[in-house]
Amino acid sequence: MQNVLNIRSTSHFSKRIPEPLVREQIVVGADEISRWILVLIAVMIGDPVESLDATAPLSDYDFDSIDAVNMALDLEEKIGLQVHPELFLDGALSVDDIAERLC
Repeated sequence: MQNVLNIRSTSHFSKRIPEPLVREQIVVGADEISRWILVLIAVMIGDPVESLDATAPLSDYDFDSIDAVNMALDLEEKIGLQVHPELFLDGALSVDDIAERLC
């Protein structure tokens, strides 16, 4: 029997993925992280990603703690970065600021 882990998907339903796929480290830079965060924000607020500004303060998007936790979980799942949800609640930071801190 193959070793598996339960993780949350972007759609927030539990799925079973073989452990070797989960443990694989993905190396990304600040640009890729910014892009992922912008996509997550676009999905949450229902706007096209092209309409978002990576240099705008996060306070422009009016996140709550649930949004912050979901974004942190999605980033961890997609690119393997462990992010504390409070980072997304600092309204003075921009998407680019967060990406730089995570690199």
